[in-house]
Amino acid sequence: MRHRPSLLLIATILSAALCATVVVFWIRSYQDAGQIKRTRVRESAEAYVVVDAYSGQAWNGVVWVGRARTKLGAIPYFPLKITGDRARIEAAASNLAILTLLDDVRPAPSTVLGAGVVSGVVVKSQGIAELESELEGVVVPCWLLVAVTLVLPVVWLSRRICLSRELRPE
Repeated sequence: MRHRPSLLLIATILSAALCATVVVFWIRSYQDAGQIKRTRVRESAEAYVVVDAYSGQAWNGVVWVGRARTKLGAIPYFPLKITGDRARIEAAASNLAILTLLDDVRPAPSTVLGAGVVSGVVVKSQGIAELESELEGVVVPCWLLVAVTLVLPVVWLSRRICLSRELRPE
């Protein structure tokens, strides 16, 4: 009779694999900011471009998952046309490093152990151009993800050790 793996064993293996993936992601976040995103241009006018970006990003040991609506354009009350390659300007508005903007979000996000919900606006002006981003998402430190994904493998391993001690003849 064949032994079928238990649901706990399958969940433990998946949790351990996810933990290993998070550790690799954590290490790589210090070398190169990685991201997975889906963007679309919501509005494009003479003086501005509005882009919606749904993304997951890792940078310096922190993971961001959420939405950013970014408006890149002229400062209000200063009529100006955006000139140049529209595709390049739209790409610039789409490729924001969200985690570098989190210190400037208003209202400031409240966090517990480095994890928290972000919902606010960032406005940065440079010369006669302005960048405005509405951010909604979640920020979680990688160490917390590793700790959470390690719980099940540690419980399984401790259970196996206890069972092997009980079965061992004295």
